[in-house]
Amino acid sequence: MKIRKADIMGALIFGFLFICIFFPGDPYNVKLVFFFLACILGIRIFIFQMRKGRYGYVLIMGIFYPIAIASCSFILTGGASEAISGAYPAALLLLVILVREYGIPYEKYMMLLLQVMAAATIMIVVLDFIGLISVNGSSFLRDSFYRYGMGLMGKSPAYAAYYKVFFKASPLLLVLLPYCFEKNKFFMAGVTFVALVFSGTRANIFVAAIIFLFGCFNAWSENKDYYKWKLSFGILILAGLAGCLPFIFELVLKMMSTAGAVSSDAVRAGQYASFMFVFSDSIKLICGMGFGSEFYDMGRMAYSAASEISYFDLLRKIGLIWFVPFLFFIIRPFFWKIGIHLKAAYMGYLLAATTNPLLYSSTAYVLYIYLYTHERKQKGQILDGQYFKGKRSCQGGDWIYSRKHTG
Repeated sequence: MKIRKADIMGALIFGFLFICIFFPGDPYNVKLVFFFLACILGIRIFIFQMRKGRYGYVLIMGIFYPIAIASCSFILTGGASEAISGAYPAALLLLVILVREYGIPYEKYMMLLLQVMAAATIMIVVLDFIGLISVNGSSFLRDSFYRYGMGLMGKSPAYAAYYKVFFKASPLLLVLLPYCFEKNKFFMAGVTFVALVFSGTRANIFVAAIIFLFGCFNAWSENKDYYKWKLSFGILILAGLAGCLPFIFELVLKMMSTAGAVSSDAVRAGQYASFMFVFSDSIKLICGMGFGSEFYDMGRMAYSAASEISYFDLLRKIGLIWFVPFLFFIIRPFFWKIGIHLKAAYMGYLLAATTNPLLYSSTAYVLYIYLYTHERKQKGQILDGQYFKGKRSCQGGDWIYSRKHTG
């Protein structure tokens, strides 16, 4: 059986996604190996698309942008390794071209891995609950979780949901929710919501609750069968929710006032004050301080090179001159004709990024790649080979499409 280049490309991108989702810390840089191998394999595709003048925006944000911010960072700090390691996530956007041109089922791979993550999160909680493992005690599972940078786990009254089984890519589960509703996978939507609750972060829990309720209401409203029965059932649910408002308010208040929440809020308040001091220097505000640079963190009362307040932290590093183009980059998907569920989930992710390091990382670019593969789909252009009809020829081992638009 002949192995096609598209099959190899699919395996490389699946491997890349697997590492980004389960091992984002990636101490051995395996995801970069997958990424560079994919780019080398698809080099002729890149050259062909550059000659044709296609994917101009993706090429600018995937090649010029990371080179520009890395160069500016190097000038500011003199640290080459910090500049490259800090800027490289933007280059991952080049995978959009390979996904489109090779017809890689990126969405299928991504959602499959996220479903596994959701199930694994709940499984860990269940195993701890029945006493087979301990999320607080030393074990192979817990030790591996920390050793390979997968996330953190534990249980404590100080946590918002008592349990915290947090994969670093857990916020991506917010995007799995609308996918489950779109595909009528309501049980999996419930599993995903529970997994987001057990991830233990307030941002995940609150945003997931809104998206889940919105998805349930939309699924209910769009289904025309048994309309009277559904209307009565819906009224009962609304009445029940109204009766539970005092309990819900008390629960939210309790989550916001746990020891862990109060401590985190105090640290962030100090960091906001630190950023205001940094940005009072117009040069630092416009040009940034560079990747690897440190600022005095009033929240932790120490010098730090990073902060969980992602937007301000990125602005501090790259300055307004490069931060504004990045803002435009992440805002663009809201102007596309993609599903309202997906837009709501994406908005939730960006809101969660205000207090979590989720804005500029390989985890974030897994989501950005997913969204930018939807851009051409909405324009009626090629995505997984389903929007064109015609011939294709193989030149130098790469599939080159010459198709007539059918939209």
